[in-house]
Amino acid sequence: MVTLLALFMFFAFGVQELVHAQTVSIIRSNSDGEGVMVEAAMKNLLREEGYTVKTATNEGIVLMLSAMQTQNAYGNSLGYVGHVTILSTQWNEFADIFIGDQCEDRQQLSKNVNDVLGTRAIYIGDQLAVGRDYATLANILVTAVNPTIRTSFRKMQTFVQRLEEIRRESQQADVLNPMR
Repeated sequence: MVTLLALFMFFAFGVQELVHAQTVSIIRSNSDGEGVMVEAAMKNLLREEGYTVKTATNEGIVLMLSAMQTQNAYGNSLGYVGHVTILSTQWNEFADIFIGDQCEDRQQLSKNVNDVLGTRAIYIGDQLAVGRDYATLANILVTAVNPTIRTSFRKMQTFVQRLEEIRRESQQADVLNPMR
């Protein structure tokens, strides 16, 4: 059962604001020109979808992007291939408030990706795609991951709303029964 102290901490530290921001951060694994172009195109498309897009942070939903141009044996371009892994660090922030250290030690609730993000993250999904050029690849990747991102934000918002309801109910109970 959620304690009042945990609820207070949850709202006092402003975790709720993280959910409403709908921030997407892109971390690119390669620094070549193709990866940069795919990332830039994805940022524009995600902004058009209404997200706040950041680069190389662990805020919001994190997209780990890898993209490169493919060629046949004769050196002719075959297009671009890209992969996006969708992660969230926000769920860990929620869990850290409500899960005790002993429980956390006994169960590994999230994957450790400290090497890249500097924090724990929860794997949400991934997508592999091929496009004839970097813009097409970016469009395919954003179209594929957008429903997953929207669903993740919706789940986080539902979670926060339910916690808010519990907090209000608890406050009402305290007003009605101050000796509790």
